Amino acid sequence: MGWLKRNGKLLLVLAVIAGMVALQWLGRRGDNRIAPPGPDSLASASEQRRALTGEGDSERSGDGGVLAGPVPGAASPAPGDDVEAKQRVFREWMFQRGFYSSADLQGYATYDLATLQQLAAGGDLLANTVLYSRYVKDGQVDRAHETAYNGAVLGSLQNLRHLAGPHLDRAREFRGTNGPAAEREVLDVLTWYQVAMMRGDQRALRDGLRVIEEYGLELDDGELRVLEGRAAAIYAGLENARLERGLGPFDNSAPPVQFVEPGDEPPSGWGSGYYRRFTSGAADNAE
Repeated sequence: MGWLKRNGKLLLVLAVIAGMVALQWLGRRGDNRIAPPGPDSLASASEQRRALTGEGDSERSGDGGVLAGPVPGAASPAPGDDVEAKQRVFREWMFQRGFYSSADLQGYATYDLATLQQLAAGGDLLANTVLYSRYVKDGQVDRAHETAYNGAVLGSLQNLRHLAGPHLDRAREFRGTNGPAAEREVLDVLTWYQVAMMRGDQRALRDGLRVIEEYGLELDDGELRVLEGRAAAIYAGLENARLERGLGPFDNSAPPVQFVEPGDEPPSGWGSGYYRRFTSGAADNAE
């Protein structure tokens, strides 16, 4: 009790700062009932980027944006680490999984298309992200899709969401005019969200449950098994592509900060297993 009394104010300050960091990530409370997150890049991407752009190394892991692999211990900082160290671990975890700041993206904004293409082909996930945005802006749908898939192979959770996007658009297009077609597209959306959940993306669970509610979808056990099988096959294809490029298996470690707000009702069908996994992780982190 004496230690707690002497250090109570320090613990309160640390808790407040950690909460502010988490809230910056989660965004608005109403849009993040179950919170985020996963990607890795080729080790050679740093050297290739410097050769193409003539830039030197920056402060981030010896590279101007690309991290060559998971940061050791990134998901579980030592209990005694200071606040700045924990914030740094959290930012690196997010960066590795394709969640970039405006400053990160701005650093690649001046690169021409050919440079971005070469960097992305070499495993630079940040370049791949900027390239995807260029293709979307130019209306090059097929190239954008290919680039999103490449990003998913490199480990981007954002790109998994991009791959689900066209199916969600078509589901809304068919809604009210072609029920069966809309349902097929929704199942494709849930399949990609399932892959994202396998990678540790808690937002995919939240968004998938909203889609199910929006379309009044009721999946029986057989349909759930089919969907899970399709997601497992996609995941295996992505990971095999990584291995063929000399990358290791996906890093599906939990984020350093997890939040599941009190009052969330656990799903009874799709996503129920992941809900238990995510809430368990949140409880472990809170202890």
